Amino acid sequence: MLRSSSRSGDGGPSAAPAAPRPRAGRGGLLPAGRSLPDQTRSDQGERSEPQGTSRRPHSVYAGLLDVLAPLDFAHGREGSMDTRRLLRLWNDAHRYMKKERAGELRWAGSISRNTWRNIGSSTFLREYAWVVYAAGIRNDILDQYWPRLRRAFGGFRLTRIAKMRSTAPVIKVFRNEQKASHVLQGAALIQAEGFKTFKARVARDWKQELEGLPGIGPITKFHLARNVGLADTGKPDLWVSRITKLAHASDWQTMLQYLSKRSRLPPKAVDVVLFRYGADRAWRDGGYRTFQDYFRHL
Repeated sequence: MLRSSSRSGDGGPSAAPAAPRPRAGRGGLLPAGRSLPDQTRSDQGERSEPQGTSRRPHSVYAGLLDVLAPLDFAHGREGSMDTRRLLRLWNDAHRYMKKERAGELRWAGSISRNTWRNIGSSTFLREYAWVVYAAGIRNDILDQYWPRLRRAFGGFRLTRIAKMRSTAPVIKVFRNEQKASHVLQGAALIQAEGFKTFKARVARDWKQELEGLPGIGPITKFHLARNVGLADTGKPDLWVSRITKLAHASDWQTMLQYLSKRSRLPPKAVDVVLFRYGADRAWRDGGYRTFQDYFRHL
């Protein structure tokens, strides 16, 4: 990303949250008068470094960004995959990440099996809630609501969320009843089972068990598994899927594994690079109106 039959976690339409005061950030102020429904989109689902927490980069990756050389274009095709254009895209995306979002890439590289072994219930619930809310919502929008959502959910303390009988405190912050209900229901399920038992069960077969959590489905389970350290994986979000199709790769996992091998970065980090470059629209710097035009001209 255990899960309910409702699959809103896979990019379904979301109700508009109560509009907060515009805040300055990397992307500047939100345009005045622009409603949230116009800004929600299904191409999101990635997470940046969570606000209010610190991430210590794993030592293996701490200096990796500075030593990796751009990839060469020795291969034009690998099977049906257009590796020449794919590698050129990778170089553009990797340069962008090194310059603009190096911290996020180091964070992705720092996630490991130790993350899962050491994870507590509050951290898991924070990541679970992030994935549920990020599906179908632009990252920069969610970032603005996240501190208030965290408080509304009681700091993601399991005992507090499990005792909540109403979504009203959350709805006051972000008007989406379904997403709020998913998080409360999921917390109640975990509390009833016991976090240690839940954790052991999920570790045995995360691909099946994570879908038992309300709001987590066949796409978002990869997102959640990556963020909590269950697997070194990417996810088939809109941008990764779009690149897979344009590059004529057999599937998204094959494409990520190819780039991982060539770049010496783990698939989870490759996924972050591709997603962020697409979602940030950094490819428009060359004057291209669509991502397809950009890819064709590589």
